[in-house]
Amino acid sequence: MAITEKFLESWGSSSLLRSAFRDLCEAAASERSPSWRLVPLAEILVSMLGEGATSSFGTVRNITDLLDARTHEVELFSKYDEFTPPDQLHQAHWLELAETAVTRGTELADVTVWLQYRRARINWRLPIGPVTFFHSAWAIPRARDSSEDIPEREELLAVIERSSALGSEDPGEEELLVLARIELGTRAISGAIPAAMEQVDALLNLMVSEGGASWEHTGAAAVVVNGEVRRTSSGSKYSPRGHPHSDRYGVSISEEILEDWGAELDPVMRSRRMSPFLVEALSTFRDASMTSHRDVTWGGERAVSERIATALEDHVLELVSSLASMEPDTVSDQLLQFAIHDWFSERVVSAIMSPTQRRNEMHSFDEQHDLANEITKLSRNGNRRVVLIQEAVRREADLRGFARDPAEELGIAQACRSVRDPAFKAKLFSEFEQEMRVLAKRHRRVRNAITHGNPVLPGTLAGVRKYSRYIAQQAIGVALESYKANKPVVQLLSKYAASSAT
Repeated sequence: MAITEKFLESWGSSSLLRSAFRDLCEAAASERSPSWRLVPLAEILVSMLGEGATSSFGTVRNITDLLDARTHEVELFSKYDEFTPPDQLHQAHWLELAETAVTRGTELADVTVWLQYRRARINWRLPIGPVTFFHSAWAIPRARDSSEDIPEREELLAVIERSSALGSEDPGEEELLVLARIELGTRAISGAIPAAMEQVDALLNLMVSEGGASWEHTGAAAVVVNGEVRRTSSGSKYSPRGHPHSDRYGVSISEEILEDWGAELDPVMRSRRMSPFLVEALSTFRDASMTSHRDVTWGGERAVSERIATALEDHVLELVSSLASMEPDTVSDQLLQFAIHDWFSERVVSAIMSPTQRRNEMHSFDEQHDLANEITKLSRNGNRRVVLIQEAVRREADLRGFARDPAEELGIAQACRSVRDPAFKAKLFSEFEQEMRVLAKRHRRVRNAITHGNPVLPGTLAGVRKYSRYIAQQAIGVALESYKANKPVVQLLSKYAASSAT
């Protein structure tokens, strides 16, 4: 652990961050680098940033905002990020500002975080170690009243002036709100909110374990750095009327999804029951979905960590393997073949469609929209668009004309060539297959580390999350197909592996 901590300390240092950012920028500026070749360099930078890469207003978000901003918007950044922009901003200035933002989250400072919880109750003010809880309806009026004297008054006043969400008071008996103030001491600013939530969760988990009801974090948060409010969240999922925002869209699509599955499963469910292995696999996969599910965003469900989700997805694979009477590694190896072919096709399609997915100020929206419509068509049920590959290849020159940078243009050219030239496609596919096999081995190591309670670096875990999710999803899909067709899983796996290879 000591060696790991020492490595992490140097891995996220300012000098290495600047170097990684410059490497990424140089590669992006090269005409010989397609967009997908930039991904490993970006992943190195994300790994160095750690939690700051995933925060809703962390370092990566700041860099993106800076590079996408226009000159008149820079005042917004300079106001809260403490830098003075030059009078005339050229490309070099933007990159310099972004490079400064890369290292901003690594600076050490005295950090305090404020969080808001709903369906919660405490008696006025309750300090527990570095965490202090406040009954919102009691604390907020006292912060606004200069005659009141509570230790955190000035800081709380500054927070609620910057964040209307944190300034909400209790509307009624059923929707009590509690504020939590967490002193993190001297530390890096990056990742402060997740670190604060961990401390609060440790206390709340004890409460729930003793029979208490779960509190729900509303998403509202503020970070105070050296006594000054540095960041606040843009809002919360809490409504001033005391109810979570209604997710009407989610309800409507849930109805459609249920109807679609009902049409497929109704006949077979009338004739035989699902295997207990499949029932548990479906339940486990649902729990694993709670990392960023709409139930978390809108419905008040507690989010599942990426680490726990990876363990749950591994359990899904174990359950499907038991259903199939196969070794989990054998099932995993078969599903890897699906991933290699699916993701290679996805890479080609994504490269071809990339210039139609983002705004390009050199062309009008109508021009981009028309080009996208000409190389796609609606699927049979009308809920998605299907890319017409041959038509897209025929329009290669138009697509390259819409590219935003040399990397995107080269990616389009190579994708189109892979469709026309079997030898070139075989070369790209062989390179991609090697990448995927490395990813599968990394996923297996991460999975074993989690199972045995060993530490896993945030960047390493993030690097296998999409693959872990895909493998579990495909395992569920094969198990459901086995149930519907009343055929063994091993037979379907062999059939799908053979069709994928053609």
